[in-house]
Order: sequence, then structure tokens, then C-alpha cells
Amino acid sequence: MEESFHQDPWASPSLEKLSSSDGAAIHSTYGSIFRTSLAGKQVVVSSDPNFIHFILQQEGKLVDLWYMETFTKIIGQDDPSVLAIGSITKYFRTLILNHFGIETTKNNLLPRLEALSKQSLSSWSSLPSINVKEAVSSNQKMVLGMIKDAMKRRRHRSSSSSASSPEEIKHRSRDALDDVMEDMKREAFLTDDFSAFVMFGLIIASSETISASLSLAIKLLTEHPLALKELRNIGIEITRKDYVIFGGGLRVCPGAEFSKAFIALFLHAMVTNYTWKKIKGGDVVRDPALTFKNDLYIQVSKK
Repeated sequence: MEESFHQDPWASPSLEKLSSSDGAAIHSTYGSIFRTSLAGKQVVVSSDPNFIHFILQQEGKLVDLWYMETFTKIIGQDDPSVLAIGSITKYFRTLILNHFGIETTKNNLLPRLEALSKQSLSSWSSLPSINVKEAVSSNQKMVLGMIKDAMKRRRHRSSSSSASSPEEIKHRSRDALDDVMEDMKREAFLTDDFSAFVMFGLIIASSETISASLSLAIKLLTEHPLALKELRNIGIEITRKDYVIFGGGLRVCPGAEFSKAFIALFLHAMVTNYTWKKIKGGDVVRDPALTFKNDLYIQVSKK
């Protein structure tokens, strides 16, 4: 199969793939599946859905999930396979599913996500314009430091004489940070720095996907007023259980349901209670993931 791939020259196309583009020119030149060298590594690039589906079904059989060495060095792991199929990946998945999976999102997080959506939109409507992606994913620069401070406070509280009683702990909702700090006593890979990275990574992963998805949805609704009108007419009769979809499937991202729930709640609140207009920006490119060549700015008004 490998020999049938078109192979492009090493240098200029590889550098070109690292720059922003709409992706169409690359695949029109080299086809839907091709082999190339990217950042000094041999890779196969595919936009063929059947081929991608086949590869995903063959994980652990014909192919193994693997991370590039650069990524493993960032988080202090020497062997990429440890991350790909080892205990760290299993730990991540369990942690995310326990706190952001389908049942937790449905039973515990929906009211909080709904309140956050309404609070954010109310704040947006008081400003002359907002950068959508930046507004959704704001304050990330301070998050890592806040996580480390929170870890220190909780560790101090648990070791001090004024630590919470078992009854107090029972009535306080246990969060992901509680679980990570408890697991640090048993798991050697959960150092202070790595644990902070885990929590920060969860925030970045969700905020990046949510902010990009919301920005794209708002852009498309802005550019297609008839679709927006139809959505508004339908939205009046929609209830929460109807517009939040909790699906599943093979190799599904463990945080996908949380992201979908937040996006659905946010768009529902925005479409039914606010109007908006585009100020500037919003040109979509792939870099290599979906992003914006120039950020989308809108003006939001309460109905």
C-alpha cells in the first residue's frame, strides 16, 4: 500500500504544510493520500475518509498510536509508546471520563455550563465588539500558576491540623484536582510539574476546540441569515434534552461530550436571546488544524 502513495519532494512542500493554507491546494496536487517528510519525520497524510476509518479500526493490529519524540520530551517521557498505549494514556482517559464524561455532564455540569454561557453573553453585550475565540478562551496565561497554587494550598490543608473532617470532605464535591493529588501518592509519573501540566492540558484541550468550533459556528450563522432565522424559529420550542446530543463511538475523545454540551448550550442561549453582527475578520485557514487567518470580531446585542 505504501508504494502507491505519491511522495512529494522533501523541503518546500514540507515547509509549506507548516504554514497557513486552506488545504485544498495540497490535496489537489498530491492526492487524498500521500507520503512526505514533515519536520524531519516520514509521515503519511490522508484526507480520504475511508482510509482514515480503516486505520482507526486497525489500531493495535496493523498500526499503533504513537506520539512524536518532541511531544514526549515536553512532558518528560522518554518513550513515546508509554504515552500511546501505556498507563499514562489510560490514566488520562479515566480521569476525563470520570469528571467530563456523558453521565457527569448530564447530571452535574449542564446547569453550570448554562449559567456560564449566559454570563459570558451578558458580558459580551456590554462591549462595543469582542474577539470571539479570545473571549471564549480568555485568561489561559494565568491558569497554570493558579493550578500550582491550588495544589500547594490543598496539600497544606490536608497535612495541617485544620484539615477538613471526613464529614466535610463527604459533602464537598470531589473534583479532578482532588483525584490527581490523591493519585500522586501512588503513581510515580504524577510529579508536581506533570500534574500541573495534566490539569492545564485539560483546560487548553477543551478551550481550544470549543473556541474554534464556536467561532466557526458563529461565522457561518452570520454569513447565512436564512439558516439563522430557521434556527431561531425552531429554537423557541426546543428543550434542553432535545438540543444536547450525548453520543459515543469508537475512539471517541473522552471530553467530546463536555465540549458538545457547552457549544450546544452556548449557541442556544445566543440564538434565542441575542442578535449580533460581524465587525471584521473570520477568514478560515488550516494551520494545520482549523484556525482563523484573522480573528473574528462581532458586536452582540440583547434582544
